[in-house]
Amino acid sequence: FDKIVDVGGNHGMLMRKINPITMKSSKMIIQDTKHVVATAGYIRGLEFVAMDMFEEVVSGGDCYILKYILHDWSDDDCIVILNNISAASRPNATVLIIDEVVPRSGANTQRLSFDSEMLCLSTSGKERTRSDFETLMRNTDVEIINIYPVESTELSIIVSRKK
Repeated sequence: FDKIVDVGGNHGMLMRKINPITMKSSKMIIQDTKHVVATAGYIRGLEFVAMDMFEEVVSGGDCYILKYILHDWSDDDCIVILNNISAASRPNATVLIIDEVVPRSGANTQRLSFDSEMLCLSTSGKERTRSDFETLMRNTDVEIINIYPVESTELSIIVSRKK
């Protein structure tokens, strides 16, 4: 990828891990709120940009990352975020969503507890099943290509592309 944008990337923990691998070949941008960017500090090879993802996202990216972002927001808010990414991105851009994909059945107690915590912390956030993500994406300019569970974690990487 030529330009990777971590939307809601906070202080860049994920990009710090990716940075040494791609630093020479990719421009790496972390987008978050003004308050977060103001406290981020300098990290060689990373650029911090203050933007509200509900208004706009960094333009021209060919890869956008959303880690632990969509589960904080309602479906309507997620649609706005994903459509803003689509509008700002290059044609055929990749969108990587790193989040929990709850199984339809057989969810363990820890997963159910986490969803209950989400309800306490956010009035609109929720954990989503594969079906929930598919329904959500049908209402955006982004389509799911595949979902890869991350071994030994509750996370999955949802690989999607601009339609």
